Amino acid sequence: TDGIQLQDLNELPATAFGVCEAVRRDDLTTLQSLVAQKAPLNKANSNGAYPIHIAAGLKSPRLLQFLLRQGVDPYLKTNNQLSAFFVASALGRDENIKLLLKAGSQTSGFQPKSLTPLHAAAFNQHAGTMDLLLKRTGANKGALGPGGLTVLHIVSSAGDLEGIKVLLRHRVDLYQTDDQGRSAFMHASLQGKQEAMMLLLKNKADIDQANNQGRTALHEALLAHNNEVACFLIDNGASLHIKDINAVTPLQLIAKPDTAKAMKDYIGLSRFL
Repeated sequence: TDGIQLQDLNELPATAFGVCEAVRRDDLTTLQSLVAQKAPLNKANSNGAYPIHIAAGLKSPRLLQFLLRQGVDPYLKTNNQLSAFFVASALGRDENIKLLLKAGSQTSGFQPKSLTPLHAAAFNQHAGTMDLLLKRTGANKGALGPGGLTVLHIVSSAGDLEGIKVLLRHRVDLYQTDDQGRSAFMHASLQGKQEAMMLLLKNKADIDQANNQGRTALHEALLAHNNEVACFLIDNGASLHIKDINAVTPLQLIAKPDTAKAMKDYIGLSRFL
């Protein structure tokens, strides 16, 4: 009896739930059986998920390939407007991306300053997927996400060296800024990602590019009392004399009483006073 009950529990109904569950389990045999029973393939389950979105996130492309051959709509979107292509990009499922491209799936964002599939790949540090999207889809490498973030801002902030290298190979704009006027270099600096900072500098990033407040990366490091980053910036030629919109220079910040003595000694503050 127990065996029969267990078997019954594993049987899935020919409904949207059953199809989604079979896909989630990566169970092609059960999915084929449900299709033979005329189960709906273009219908969402109670959570708003469609079978194609679940399949797009699987490591193996076989279920996605099967669904597409059954005529599943590649343009379906979840309640929050995500496409299967976006899901595959976010999870770095390159083979699924290729299948969806063949099916003509949408590759761009849905509105200005929304996350694109390229942004999603960047956030999750899938450098190979980023390269694929740029090569195969002509993805806009300068597209603005929320807050004006570009993919280079995202990978620089994360210190994702491989992601930065991919974007550099595709000739990304090093100087493009977000809504606050922050460059990719400043994003890396704010997070203390010194390897990323050095890689960007080697590729002609502007160490003194200021944000909307007129502050450079050195201003920001000093205001955050991040002496390690401040020293890195000074060692690599950051100016001590650029004025922000309040006419404050990094040198004046170093001279403030609350700046650590070690920082003052590091630059030899007495030379400037």
